[in-house]
Amino acid sequence: MNHVYLSVSYIKDLDEVLALRKSLRACGDDTPHHIVVHDEDLPAFQAALAGDPQARLHSTADYLPARVERLRARVVAGRKPSKFVRSVMKRFGHRRTFEALQLTGWHYQQLTKLYATAAMPEECVVILDSDLLALAKPRADHFMRDGKCFLFETIGKDMASSFYRSWLESTKRFYDMPDETFADVNYVFGPVVWSRSMVRDLIPSVEDRIGSELIEAFSRHKLQSEYFLYGLFARRSGKFGELCVASSETLSLEIKEPVPESEFGHVIEALSDTTRRPFLWVHGFVPGRDALIDRILHALHGEAGR
Repeated sequence: MNHVYLSVSYIKDLDEVLALRKSLRACGDDTPHHIVVHDEDLPAFQAALAGDPQARLHSTADYLPARVERLRARVVAGRKPSKFVRSVMKRFGHRRTFEALQLTGWHYQQLTKLYATAAMPEECVVILDSDLLALAKPRADHFMRDGKCFLFETIGKDMASSFYRSWLESTKRFYDMPDETFADVNYVFGPVVWSRSMVRDLIPSVEDRIGSELIEAFSRHKLQSEYFLYGLFARRSGKFGELCVASSETLSLEIKEPVPESEFGHVIEALSDTTRRPFLWVHGFVPGRDALIDRILHALHGEAGR
């Protein structure tokens, strides 16, 4: 079994995607990398990645159902209905459209990950968010073991974060799970590994549960995280045994705060140890993140730009 990479992005994250691609090339990683971007942003990504043979570019229109893609385009363009139109929509039976238009581009990216994973050419799909960098060429056994995709999860770690906890709680409410069940489980990592067949089971299962399209799990039922949706579905699934659970491992080192100048050399030394985890996750809330990424890329991979 082989694996592929999947990223879902948009124009504001183009530089981050270029940094990720540069780091993967520098590590000699020739894994096909499927990058799905907003339909209106596709030409800019095609121009920027024209010389990168492993970057397989796709539009959201290639994967989202036609109605969902139209809603996404309206939301991203800021074409939300006026207060009067919203009241008419709710009154005369257009509640589904009204609720979907209250979602953000971030929610539509979550839907895109699910639909795109179901259509990937390999069973093992490694989701690379654009705030990751490759430190070393990953091995196949980083993502699967004995033919089974990993399910990474941790208990307790990072759950002090209020939004992680709210994402978990919204998913447990959706599945009618008792409060004490998986009280501190976390599925948000960089990268995340998904099984294509598990996602193919998840989408119709969720739609059967709500009696409607997958989008309404987020719009009407207020789900907040595709990662928790997948993780808890896998845990509850009759096919759970088809995954390999890694209960304490993750694939990335993390930077969650600014790196003082006096410590930068020590950080690079640690990141250069290729026996450690193959990815670096520089969290988006780190001040000066873009400049820090540029310095890390320069120190690890030389002069070439993004």
